[in-house]
Amino acid sequence: MRIVLDHRIPGMVTYPLDEILLTTLVGVICGADDWDGVEEIAAGALDWLRGYLLFANGVATAQTLRKVFRLLDPKALEQGFAAWAGSVRPLAREVVAVDGKTLRGSRRSDGTGALHLVSAYATSAGLVLAQRAVAGKSNEIGCKLVGRWRIVEADLWDRAYLDLCGQPTIVIGADGRGEIAFGAMQATLDLEYGPTSIAFTWIGFDEMAEVSGERTAELLDDGSIEIEFEYDNGDEAVLKATRDGFSTAC
Repeated sequence: MRIVLDHRIPGMVTYPLDEILLTTLVGVICGADDWDGVEEIAAGALDWLRGYLLFANGVATAQTLRKVFRLLDPKALEQGFAAWAGSVRPLAREVVAVDGKTLRGSRRSDGTGALHLVSAYATSAGLVLAQRAVAGKSNEIGCKLVGRWRIVEADLWDRAYLDLCGQPTIVIGADGRGEIAFGAMQATLDLEYGPTSIAFTWIGFDEMAEVSGERTAELLDDGSIEIEFEYDNGDEAVLKATRDGFSTAC
């Protein structure tokens, strides 16, 4: 997996990239479907994992796993995984099945906008070697976060600051774009969708100074969303938002 580059600052890394990749691989193979699940499974298998790598600082937290994977090049990660999968198989002929499908629940009411995927599957190994979205795809995959949300609290700022220039809001569009405004900051968002989460990069202005960053938002059990908001200078904040009464979920 040397093709996958670690973009973190050398000398300030607690969990080496090879440990993070092994942690994630084990978690996913054992059935984890989110980062918390990966952390839980890997922590339970720590002694076994140490049979392969040092893990001097234990298993990375879910938050660290999420941060690191957001920095990785997806294509390099896919190529590295495919190369690794090939290396652990004996040199023998194997059937690779190619399957096309439309993601269930991704089609709009008018029959358009469905997400179409083509996958290559190594049948004997039980591994998906590659997956690609093809013509007709849409970013809107039944995402429950699409709409207008009111920011109600933040860990770094009080309510007076949040309301400084008007109602603090985040607007999550269905077209890959969005907006966020709180305090003296206004920015546009470039979105990627999941069913109950989004990832985004952002750029805007804070007190006339240009600022930018990235992060995620996730739907919580109480119907609110938690926004992890990171500046490119390293500052981070966690905000909570509730759905605005004038918006409609997708």
